[in-house]
Amino acid sequence: MPSLLRRAAQRRPLAVFSCLAVGLGWLVALPMVLSPAGLGLVPIQLPEIWLILVACTPTAEVLEVDRIGIVCGQHTRPVTTEAARPS
Repeated sequence: MPSLLRRAAQRRPLAVFSCLAVGLGWLVALPMVLSPAGLGLVPIQLPEIWLILVACTPTAEVLEVDRIGIVCGQHTRPVTTEAARPS
């Protein structure tokens, strides 16, 4: 039985991507926003590489939604091969 996330990704891949990208993006960005470089509410120092992680979150979610769709047997994009293309 597919999980709730997989069923949602099959029916609405764009909505699942949007929710994951925004939700996980903020979850990853929250320490940076609360650090002294942001609002200064939490006294932690984050490495500058953290910004790359924040920037890559939407890309990771695209790959995850695409993987879920392929695992469940429903491709979120057309799959073509050289042999299948008309000449």
